[in-house]
Amino acid sequence: MKARKVIQNAYDMSPRVTLTHEERSAFIDELYLPYTHAFENHEDFLEFTKDLPRFSYPDERNGGIFIRKDIDFVIYIILAPKQDELDKIEAFAKIKDKSEKLSLISKLQRDLRKKGVKIDCFNEIKKEIKNLYEDVLEINKSETLKQKEFLSDLNTPTLEKTNKINKENKLHQSIFEDGAFSIFLKWIEINKQDKQFKSISFIFQKLKEENKLRNTTFKVLIEWTYENEFIDYENYKTLTDAGSFNSPTKILSKGRLNLYSTIIDN
Repeated sequence: MKARKVIQNAYDMSPRVTLTHEERSAFIDELYLPYTHAFENHEDFLEFTKDLPRFSYPDERNGGIFIRKDIDFVIYIILAPKQDELDKIEAFAKIKDKSEKLSLISKLQRDLRKKGVKIDCFNEIKKEIKNLYEDVLEINKSETLKQKEFLSDLNTPTLEKTNKINKENKLHQSIFEDGAFSIFLKWIEINKQDKQFKSISFIFQKLKEENKLRNTTFKVLIEWTYENEFIDYENYKTLTDAGSFNSPTKILSKGRLNLYSTIIDN
């Protein structure tokens, strides 16, 4: 889930990275997604809601419309839990709790940067931010350790890893020509001296030049790269803000080309 990854990266890089209101809202929307109904046709919306209570009061559990959003001519609604929907009541309470904790994190991050903050206070705020993130993400120390081991394992392009990505995310088959995915993995492993956004820019520009990509759309490539954790949030943000990979004239340097040749020759 993309929005969760943004929160996860903010946690991993805390307190250096601060979350925007839009990023916090996107995460909450993602949590509500299993309870969200979407209608592209207004008549379908009217038919679906015709028997629903017209009003949903905060102190009632009547299953009325809890949230409604109109985005790009699509109507999204979330129905409030009914009295006997205990699982849904619990889920909504958890989402509300996470929303409040994300707001508190935002406030604490501002407090952390206030002029004249004392070191003891600074350290306490950092600790509290970390604890709140772990509550929001529902992780503990053992899970955090497992996650770090998993991310470390991603840096090794083994057959097991390739099979895992094949199983969990078939999208790469629509991106790479035969054999190109293996080149991509080897490049990620061998090119350690570059910043991630430069390394990713090079390999996609080079594979594009050699007609080894089935899909050359920047948005598709960068989202796939980020979703599969070949690039961290900071470098992902650098590229998405630019709206493209580094241009071939800037990124296809002699040093990188020589390094790339060692992959092809072997």
